[in-house]
Amino acid sequence: MKYFKEEEFRCKDGSVTPERAKANIMALVDNVLDPAHERYGKGIKVNSGYRTEAYNRQIKGANDSQHCCKGGSAAADICALNSDYGCMMDWKAGNLEIAKAIVAGGQWDQMILYVDNNGTLLPRFVHVSWKREGYNRREIRKKVTGQSGYPLLTVDEMKQLK
Repeated sequence: MKYFKEEEFRCKDGSVTPERAKANIMALVDNVLDPAHERYGKGIKVNSGYRTEAYNRQIKGANDSQHCCKGGSAAADICALNSDYGCMMDWKAGNLEIAKAIVAGGQWDQMILYVDNNGTLLPRFVHVSWKREGYNRREIRKKVTGQSGYPLLTVDEMKQLK
């Protein structure tokens, strides 16, 4: 971990992170987040890392959330540092730049851009996961505020990430 600290990934319920989860988180950081930080060139904030199953249920996370670090997986919800940007739109553009940095590295399992329903691809935050065991899908989806589902990005949206 060059740019991140273990405590950034702790569950918000205050529980101790199990060793299996730490190994998965380390793989996420080494393969995805540290390289993305280097390409992006600015700080990246971890909003959510490891979650216990109880905490994941409490916040209504997905039943199979990779945040729970099962089966060699780990996930983090990340965003740009607010202090690097003067306004909300610039900050969201920074979040898109982080997503582009991840895509440029070619190492991730699933990425979800959490976007507003205004038609832009400027995310409020980016979910990214990595599997240290098994196949990494390199899948990119979006979650639009107020809409159900997690559709794959369109070809035009994918071009915005290149």
